[in-house]
Amino acid sequence: MVPLDKGIPSQRTAIGDGAKRDDNSSNNGDGTLTISIYRDLLEDDESIKAKDTKTGEILHSGTDAVSVIQKSLERLSTASGGVLLISDGYYQVESNNIIIPDINNLSIQGNSAAGDAIFDARNIHTAGLRDPRYVGIFSRSTEDSRNNRQLNHINNLNIRNLSFIGSQTAEGYLADDLSIDGLRINNVDNLLVENVRTRSVGLSIECRNVNRAVIRNCQSFHDAAGPTLSNNSQNVVIENCYTFGSYDDSFACLGNIPTTSAITFKNCIADKGFNAPFSVTASCFKLDSGGSELGIAGVTYINCKAYNAKPGRADIQGGFINGDPMISDVKYINCSAVNCHVGIKVAGPNMKVMSGLFHSCLLQNCDIALVTEVRSPGGQFQDISFIDNKQDTAFYTPPNRLTKRQL
Repeated sequence: MVPLDKGIPSQRTAIGDGAKRDDNSSNNGDGTLTISIYRDLLEDDESIKAKDTKTGEILHSGTDAVSVIQKSLERLSTASGGVLLISDGYYQVESNNIIIPDINNLSIQGNSAAGDAIFDARNIHTAGLRDPRYVGIFSRSTEDSRNNRQLNHINNLNIRNLSFIGSQTAEGYLADDLSIDGLRINNVDNLLVENVRTRSVGLSIECRNVNRAVIRNCQSFHDAAGPTLSNNSQNVVIENCYTFGSYDDSFACLGNIPTTSAITFKNCIADKGFNAPFSVTASCFKLDSGGSELGIAGVTYINCKAYNAKPGRADIQGGFINGDPMISDVKYINCSAVNCHVGIKVAGPNMKVMSGLFHSCLLQNCDIALVTEVRSPGGQFQDISFIDNKQDTAFYTPPNRLTKRQL
């Protein structure tokens, strides 16, 4: 696999005659257009081509990957959609970011789950955009100031098997100078994002106004923040995802008006890094509705793990952090927080932290393991393992139930 780090060499790798299909790409039997993006090494190592995989016609070619991909996307039918297959290789993203148009039934995918189709945006110039933090390398953003019309809702968008590199630094984060996001996906029903890797971007994946979404098998390294669900995200599952060294929240669910609800995080790991620098701050898993009554409700964490959330600000640093009493009905099932300032902080009504029959909710080596904020009635904390914490509990609202699992 091509290493996803800042030492990536400048040479390009590619498949000479277009992208190979995988099991996920043979879904165009209905006649929708499939376009293969690849480097034509038989011509020269700078030439990027877009080919109709059915007819073999070269639809677009050039040396600018952004231009070739953008033109290819705009060629697809807005109703029937299509598939954009991107060969393994190294693609410079410099002239602009890539805008995902109002196209239903669209798939954008690399060759393999390893994510060897790599988009390097360290030298990107987002023309006409003063601040790149509100868009992604691949982007559908309601906050893109260049939009000259309302961003419509689309249905059925799949993005998979891609890697993104940005220019985010610790110094930039502390100075509020954020890099472009990896993916910025707004206004979509039925979204799938899988096997996406990011390094040193702003937000790895940002979703807003999405309904029925799955984000799985994604990895984030040293980004400003990991996968983030913003306003009006509903019926979303984030599973089997990993973040390391996020400067801000590793996984976040945010929302004020309207409601963000029915969110599940499953088998996700957030690691801030042992002895991480002070620039690595905030929490591993964050909930924040901005104090809105219509903010966040019905979030479930299953078998999620938070590690090493200690180096930054103590007031916001921790494993699972919810200090907003307007949030309600959150469950933490078989979750662990190890070596964190605060292991789990809950606020709002009907919070549950529980263990299963064969797995324990583990709070270990934390400064304060379990905290309830004021106005947090109805808390139920069942069979929790407390190990080697400086302080096991701090209850500003007494829970209805607290039982500890004996080891």
